[in-house]
Amino acid sequence: DDPGSSENVAKVLPPIDDCSEDYVTLTGVANGQVDVDFYKLSATDKAFCLVEADFEAQTAGTELCVYVRCKNSTIDAFKGCEHGVASTSDIGMKGCCAAAPGRAVPKWDCSGFTDNDSADFILRVRQPSTDLCLPYKVRYHF
Repeated sequence: DDPGSSENVAKVLPPIDDCSEDYVTLTGVANGQVDVDFYKLSATDKAFCLVEADFEAQTAGTELCVYVRCKNSTIDAFKGCEHGVASTSDIGMKGCCAAAPGRAVPKWDCSGFTDNDSADFILRVRQPSTDLCLPYKVRYHF
């Protein structure tokens, strides 16, 4: 059940919306520097709920990157990083990366008649500088 090794075959996570305040915990194993794990998350901005996205890598020795794209295909919706440093994925999605323990939280603004900030995210977890078999934890909410 190893997650996809690239963005186009990322493991699909259950969808989430901004009405839930609960964090979801994601676990996996980074087996050395060549084992890069990708996940895809669909998040919906519902009426009368507040988007408070948070993505946190909890396992030292790993790096979390979170790339964002608006569901309505807004071009250049990425507005920087609330936490982490700006990064561009291999397929051109923009987002933020952070070494663990740390948070990678992109800021974005989707255009449209309503202020709908529903988005798709690609999460990338890897070991940038060690070559261990390292179980990891990431927690997030939208």
